[in-house]
Amino acid sequence: MGKSKCLVYGNKIEPCTALAKSLEHDAEYTTRKGLLIYKIWNENLTRGPDLVMLRSGEFSKSPVRVSFCPFCGESLKTWKKETTSEQD
Repeated sequence: MGKSKCLVYGNKIEPCTALAKSLEHDAEYTTRKGLLIYKIWNENLTRGPDLVMLRSGEFSKSPVRVSFCPFCGESLKTWKKETTSEQD
């Protein structure tokens, strides 16, 4: 039996069965459309956050980051909130 819900462990995503079947895993090297998983590495060659992205229509060249699983509805947020405060 497959996983019914996605799990996020820190900055890594463990997809549910339906999302895992639909993901393209060579996202960095392809221009195919669909759901893609990006495994990010930072400048120190340590693992950054996994990101699920959607390439479709007008967003086929600049994919859109997906914040929840379209199949199980669980959060896929692996990034930290960016603070934007204006100080004089």
